[in-house]
Amino acid sequence: MLKICLVISLVAVSNISFATEYTSFPLFRIERSKNSNQVFYTVQLDQDCVLKKKNPIEGYWIMYATHKKREKFNFFDKLVYRIVNQKTQQNTVSFELKALSKRRVHVNVKKIKNKCQVEVKTTIKNRNSALKKIFVSSVEGIMFPTVKYVDLFGEDSKGKKIKERIIP
Repeated sequence: MLKICLVISLVAVSNISFATEYTSFPLFRIERSKNSNQVFYTVQLDQDCVLKKKNPIEGYWIMYATHKKREKFNFFDKLVYRIVNQKTQQNTVSFELKALSKRRVHVNVKKIKNKCQVEVKTTIKNRNSALKKIFVSSVEGIMFPTVKYVDLFGEDSKGKKIKERIIP
C-alpha cells in the first residue's frame, strides 16, 4: 500500500508545471509635446534570455504628468501606440507600431557573460540604426490631436547620433 501511495505521489508531482518568470528589458520610449507622459516599450525575456513565446513586446504609459505610475493603453491609445505584425524567431522579434506601420522595428537578444543584451534597430534616414526614442509633436484638435511631425532618434552603425523627421 505504501508503494502505491508513493508511486501516485511521484506521478502527481511530475505533472505539476511551473509558470516561467519573465523580466522586462527596456527598448525605447515615445515622448510627446502634449505633456510629460511617456509611452514605453519593453521585451519580455526569461532567465536564459529567451523571448516570451507569445507577444514578447509590451507597451504601456508612465503617467509622469499626474501620479507617475504605469498604466495600460486604453481603446484610443491602442489606435496609435499598439504593436502590430509581431513576428518572433528564436532570439529575434520584429514588429510595427500602428502609427508608424511602414517602419519595422527589429529586436535582437543575446546572452553575453550571463547577461541579456538587447539591441533595437530600425531604419532612420535610410540607414540601419539603433532606435533610442521617438518624439511626437501634436496640436489639440476638436476631437483628436493632429500630429505635426514625428522625430526618430538613434545611432547609426558607427555610433553617430542620427535623427529623422517624419511629417504626415
